[in-house]
Amino acid sequence: MSCRMTRRPPSPTSSAWTCVVKSWIFGTITNDLAASISTRDSTARVAWLAVESQFLNNKETRALLLEAKFRNFIQGDLSVAEYCKEMKRMADMLEDLGETVTDRTLVLNVIRGLN
Repeated sequence: MSCRMTRRPPSPTSSAWTCVVKSWIFGTITNDLAASISTRDSTARVAWLAVESQFLNNKETRALLLEAKFRNFIQGDLSVAEYCKEMKRMADMLEDLGETVTDRTLVLNVIRGLN
């Protein structure tokens, strides 16, 4: 990706602006992900849609793995406060993935995993 920068801020429709946005996208993701979505002469929009597709396509898998972790999580060496905070964090992450965790389910899982 070759970008030539100018002294003035680029307009949103300029190729320099596209280059800035692509640089930002590729600078904020892992090298492996960048390599998998990188195509020659792609636009910033194409790069963004490729990143979006990677995450949306993995949503179901991430939800299944996180739910298994949530259901099997135990307190172990954590304090009660740390344990409850982690359970709540996992429940919130499941909500973000579209998997509703009721208060009842959260409480039962917390009780089940306590030492």
